[in-house]
Amino acid sequence: MLTSVVIPCLDGAADTRACLESLREQREAGEVEVVLVDNGSRDPQALAEAATAFVPVHLLRLPHNLGFAGGVNRGLAAARGDVLVVLNNDTMVAPTMLARMLRAREAQPRPTLLAPVSNYVKGAAHLPVGQRGADAAGRAQLEAELDAQFGAMLQDVESLAGLCLMFDRTTLEALGGFDEVFGLGNFEDDDLSLRARLRGGRLVVVRSAFVHHRGSRTFKALGVDYDGLLARNQEVMDAKWADEPAWAALRALARNDVPAAAELAERALARHPHWPEGRLILAQAALAGPDANAALAHAQRFLAACPNHWNGHAVLVAARLLRGELAQASSDTFAALSRCHATPQNAADLLARLAWRCAELGEVAAAIPALQASLDLHHDAARQVWLGQLLRQQGDLAGAEAVFAGAAAEGHAPALQELASCQWQSRRYGQALQNLLRAVANDGNDATARHNLRAALAWLAEAGVDVERAQAVLATEAAAS
Repeated sequence: MLTSVVIPCLDGAADTRACLESLREQREAGEVEVVLVDNGSRDPQALAEAATAFVPVHLLRLPHNLGFAGGVNRGLAAARGDVLVVLNNDTMVAPTMLARMLRAREAQPRPTLLAPVSNYVKGAAHLPVGQRGADAAGRAQLEAELDAQFGAMLQDVESLAGLCLMFDRTTLEALGGFDEVFGLGNFEDDDLSLRARLRGGRLVVVRSAFVHHRGSRTFKALGVDYDGLLARNQEVMDAKWADEPAWAALRALARNDVPAAAELAERALARHPHWPEGRLILAQAALAGPDANAALAHAQRFLAACPNHWNGHAVLVAARLLRGELAQASSDTFAALSRCHATPQNAADLLARLAWRCAELGEVAAAIPALQASLDLHHDAARQVWLGQLLRQQGDLAGAEAVFAGAAAEGHAPALQELASCQWQSRRYGQALQNLLRAVANDGNDATARHNLRAALAWLAEAGVDVERAQAVLATEAAAS
């Protein structure tokens, strides 16, 4: 099977040579050809010399700059492969990037568009590794790390950047390539992604495939006003899709207007019954309803098309929790953690949501490990205090005190009162009083802290402990600690 890599260029001979050299070193990728599109270079000879860094290469010269979409489309028309890759010339690929992408094509449901991760790219594919992949050794090391962390994991997304895209020839024939209305570039990839999604296509990021990107080198060399171009092409995109309810639904969702997005999604699904985002939007709206049954049904339909989509799993879990299905919600949560890519914050939030619902329904024993797992992923002082409260509720005073002490040491004022409560229950009255005094000292306006301190002093007085004696107890315990 032949893979054709289409690389649009406008000058940038040195970048292009580095890109081709990295492609030459690809392993396990089978037969590969390169179609190098000279998009009106001012120094075509330098680009022709750079093209010798890869064999076989087809150098296609265009008389003038047709923009990113125009150059790529001419290259795709000249390509011979059944598998097509669009790649920026200011990139360098990791040693088995193509092989990893090719293997990912075989996943089920079969992906329509695939992209690797990169240090310089918009959206979910961004990997914040700076310049670590700027040389071959760095790319190889990054690839090994990503393989160890993610293996064959795919990440379902709504849109992919055109920096590096893989798709089949049948996809090209169905979608018709990039829309050249976007001129020099920007939004032609969003447009292609939307067209693919409306047909029910699956878009994935291959989490272990890496491309180093030097970043907007052509635009910089041309002196393009990038922000101005971006704003213009946003207007072009909006105008192109002005009569499409799916686009309007996505824009409403971006404004966090879920009711409007849901109404538009219903209309869009009447036109495009296989559009995955429509189901996810309806699931989110049903949750806000709240209609757990509808949310669950829409989420399940969405995940059938996009099984590795984190937000889809989060909605599914939320629907389960709303229905009181704690065991299934827990199973779904940990399944999502194992198969989907999520930020530590998002993963921690989902686990905390599971813990909260378990506690609300009286299943404190189930809430504690979920909350502990949440804190392992993302530290949050308020959740740490809540964990201590759950442990104390279960009778684990020593565990609760350790948790409260940790939060208090980090300066979380409410933890001092909780710590004092544990110490009071353990009859270590001096330590408890000391921490109550600290709580009041930290925030003299905290009515709860002042109330607890007065109650503690009153109790000590009733027990026959005067103020001087209390101070002595405090001093003795402070010295012992």
